[in-house]
Amino acid sequence: MSSSNHGSISKESDTQTDVLDLEAIGYKPVLARPFGLIESFASSFCAMNFIGVTRTLLYIGLATGGPAAMWSSSFIHIFGATITAAVLAEICSALPLSGSIYVWASEAAGATYGRLAGFVVAWWACTAWVSFVASNSQAPAMFLLSLMEIFDYDFPGGLDVSNVKYRAVLFVVSAACMWIAIGLNYLPPKWFATTFRLTVVLLMVDLLLSVIWLPVGVSQTYGFRSAKEVFTGRNNGTGFSEGWNWTLSFYYAGYVACGYDAAGHVAEETKNASKTAARGIFTSALATSVLGFVATILWLFCIPPDELLYSFTAPQPFVQIWAASLGRGGAVVMTIIAAAGLIMSTACAVTASSRLIFAIARDGILPGSKWISTPNAVGQPKNAITVILGLSTVLLIISLGSQVGFVSLMSAGAVTSLSAYALIAICRLIMTPHEFKHTKWSLGKWGPPAYVFAFVYNVFLLAVMYSPLEYPFTAPTFNFAIVVIGAVSIFGIISWWVIPAERWLRPELVAAMRLHAEDEKASK
Repeated sequence: MSSSNHGSISKESDTQTDVLDLEAIGYKPVLARPFGLIESFASSFCAMNFIGVTRTLLYIGLATGGPAAMWSSSFIHIFGATITAAVLAEICSALPLSGSIYVWASEAAGATYGRLAGFVVAWWACTAWVSFVASNSQAPAMFLLSLMEIFDYDFPGGLDVSNVKYRAVLFVVSAACMWIAIGLNYLPPKWFATTFRLTVVLLMVDLLLSVIWLPVGVSQTYGFRSAKEVFTGRNNGTGFSEGWNWTLSFYYAGYVACGYDAAGHVAEETKNASKTAARGIFTSALATSVLGFVATILWLFCIPPDELLYSFTAPQPFVQIWAASLGRGGAVVMTIIAAAGLIMSTACAVTASSRLIFAIARDGILPGSKWISTPNAVGQPKNAITVILGLSTVLLIISLGSQVGFVSLMSAGAVTSLSAYALIAICRLIMTPHEFKHTKWSLGKWGPPAYVFAFVYNVFLLAVMYSPLEYPFTAPTFNFAIVVIGAVSIFGIISWWVIPAERWLRPELVAAMRLHAEDEKASK
């Protein structure tokens, strides 16, 4: 038998095993399976875009504790993110289907509270991922528009969000970036799989140039910061007490590696999903948090002296950092690479969010559920992608009226994801401590300690994410994340209350899953 035939048979066998695994818990998969381990890993890794996020949040990190707080919190987050990812990977291995985080919460909460947890987390997760799509789209626009600053273009009224003309241009460029990212998701599944690989390559090229080219430019211009500044430097740009100011550095660290559940959302389209999707969640969290730490150390050594750093006025000051160290040409090259990486990572976020919308509609919760959950001829949730297009565009329109309102809404993206992580962890500890122990990715005896750690760590991150970043705070600087998640939670509870249980398919799936788990346990 030829190796090509053997490979074909092996792929068919994996797909058949995936189908049988899901049918055993009462679910018939309907989406195509073009993705392997690389795509599963990339779906989360690229959506998080460690290098783009660390650059975007650089100034926030420097204000909250300073360099010493930034690198230390980033190091701690490696353990926080990977242990939480391991908890999610375990339950993903048992339930590798689209919209995973919503299903995981339901199953983790048990038969009594599963439906309520499922509805609330469905609303949380939708808010998180649709917010990511809109906010991620504004980031590349700010990079591109910042080029006007280094070419001395005098924009009428200035490149400031208080200027309505600038907000209008920012909206147009952001919308164009977003529509490109969403448009890629309409490609046939086999072609779109290449998008994941290209995005990984693009992010690695960005990192390689940053590690090699940027230090060379810095050494020939304004010079590196000293090791003492990097490892012991402190700063209080928030006005809070020194202790809380340092703690707020986890806003920077926690945002860098948040969203690793994306690999679970594409699980139904992943070959050998019970293993591959779980590995994708864990490895993407580990890689993102480690590389985020590496990028943080790199930026801290390479940023200019304070008098130059805080004189930059571009919407994305990193463009001026490149201009100061690499010259105009270097700044243009790095800006294009950074913007392209952000657009491609947004495409990956669209993939995760559309599968989530598809899953919730599949279970009859949304208006127009039948249309939204109908895949096209090639097994792709095209209608759900269209819904994301509409919702994200509406959110982006908010920035036209108020950039402060838009940023406040976007800040809820990480909060809703972290809330879901914490809820799943505590439910696994209290409600279903003995379930999902015979999955292909099991934590075994390490499960309970991991659940406790994941819950405590993510609740800690939530306290940080809810906090304003300035004190005393005013309406423009108040963090409305707690208001947003409160409203979203209320919508989830109302949906749970008014939508009849028989319209929601999860109870049947719960019963089938529990029977399957007991059968599997007995066979061990």
